[in-house]
Amino acid sequence: MSQQDRNRDEADAPWGRDEMPCVYCGRLIPRTSERCPECRTSYSLAVRRASREIEGAWFYLEPRNPSNRGVDFSTMLKLIEKGRLKADSVVRGPTTHQDWMYAAETPLLSKHLGVCPHCFAPAGPQDVYCSTCRRSLDERPARLAPGAGGPAAPSRFPDRDGLEEQLASSLATHDMAAAAASAASVASGPGSGYVDAVADSGVVEPAARPSRRPAQRPLRAKPHVVALLTVFTVLPLFILITYLPLEYVMGDPTYPGSMAYNFRENRLAIVAYYPWTSSSAEADAGGPSEAALSQQAAAERAGAEGRYDEAVRLYTELAAGHSDATPFGSEVRRKLAEAERFLEQQRQERDTVLATLAEASRALDASDAARARALMDRLTPRELEVARAAGVDLPALRDRIAAAAQSADAKGRQEQMRAEAQKLVGDAALREAEGDLKAALAILETLRNTYPAEFLPQGYQLEQRIASLTDRIAKASQPKQTTPPPETTKQKADRLWAEAEKLYDQSKYDDAIKQLEEIKKLPQDDWPQDLDKRIDYLKRLKWFGR
Repeated sequence: MSQQDRNRDEADAPWGRDEMPCVYCGRLIPRTSERCPECRTSYSLAVRRASREIEGAWFYLEPRNPSNRGVDFSTMLKLIEKGRLKADSVVRGPTTHQDWMYAAETPLLSKHLGVCPHCFAPAGPQDVYCSTCRRSLDERPARLAPGAGGPAAPSRFPDRDGLEEQLASSLATHDMAAAAASAASVASGPGSGYVDAVADSGVVEPAARPSRRPAQRPLRAKPHVVALLTVFTVLPLFILITYLPLEYVMGDPTYPGSMAYNFRENRLAIVAYYPWTSSSAEADAGGPSEAALSQQAAAERAGAEGRYDEAVRLYTELAAGHSDATPFGSEVRRKLAEAERFLEQQRQERDTVLATLAEASRALDASDAARARALMDRLTPRELEVARAAGVDLPALRDRIAAAAQSADAKGRQEQMRAEAQKLVGDAALREAEGDLKAALAILETLRNTYPAEFLPQGYQLEQRIASLTDRIAKASQPKQTTPPPETTKQKADRLWAEAEKLYDQSKYDDAIKQLEEIKKLPQDDWPQDLDKRIDYLKRLKWFGR
């Protein structure tokens, strides 16, 4: 079955369908997706490039993406600074031997969280040994500080530390144990494999009983046989690989990193190293001309400087004048394909940057300075260089953003002062309704001394309110003229009785009798006791007093 038939048979395989694994979480997603619907990670060029720039051997467990790729240690420190990585976060890395552990128990990382990974005492990022337990903060099993006789404080998990020490000890003798196991596996026969295994393991084997059978003579390869086999196998294969472009069977040879690309690079290197492998046409012509080589060098310089449009133009001219059958023509077409791919990437990057700047400009037109500034801060130095190369006036755009931000801040302060002034007006009205006129007046005076008139509610007469409250407070401070309550009949009877007693003491019996007669005009319930007797008594005194 040919390779093409096998490829047709594999068309129904998973990798031939319209789904692919997400490069971040591994879940199957449509190949046309711009963002994974599971882990919500973008497939844009900037995100892909940023994820590769920080990849490393440290992992932190995320519920949203358990199969998250590893990052470098500096990224772990940034996660700690942002508060995303805490003491109870689950991580693994080189210092945990890729075992999942809490971040507070992870050597080299826990001290950046402020704790020792062994005894959990306070520790700092610059510390090498714990000041409490004297153990190393950067490894497990931990070494003691120089000069320390023993740990100053016990470990929180001594069983785990003992297991780590046993693992370290067993791993140190792993090679010897593997060699011994290999020797034991071939101990059934005294052949050369057994001897080599015992020799490599360093184990001294006790003397065995010598065999009575004569030792077999080792087979020796005949030189002429080796030469013939080499000529009839290696040489045809070498010629086949050199002359036939087999890389197209393996895939796209213009994609860097693929098997077809690497195979083509090796084939062209062989062709360039052995001049006799070149085609007869180019060999007869003496190879490419000096002008072609000079133009190739100019194209390579243009590509190295990022001027891929110039490189594509030069490579296109070279490809038109040289056949693909020649090594030089094949090399030119390969570099032309690379330059075209890089030019397309450059154009896509430029379009992305220009789209971001256009969105920032639209945000400025909509008075959204915060979004415009966020879009500008998102651009990397490389993308800023792309924008400058595209003719964008970045200083002018930054000045516009700064002016818009300053205007937005001023407008925000004005809105804040207007809201504060309206709140003070409401507080003054509330105090006035509660009868606390002095507090209301103090609030209005603060309002007059602090806030301009344009921040007051429309139509609000502040000075009139202050004058009105001042008059009301002044009137309230004046003493009130109180009128006595009306006299009751009982009180009047008591008053007339007391006046009659005073007149009696002054021997003014007629006047006293008149006062008592006035009492009799009042309701009888209010009369003093023995009123009539008192009147008769005064009348007799009056008669005898004549």
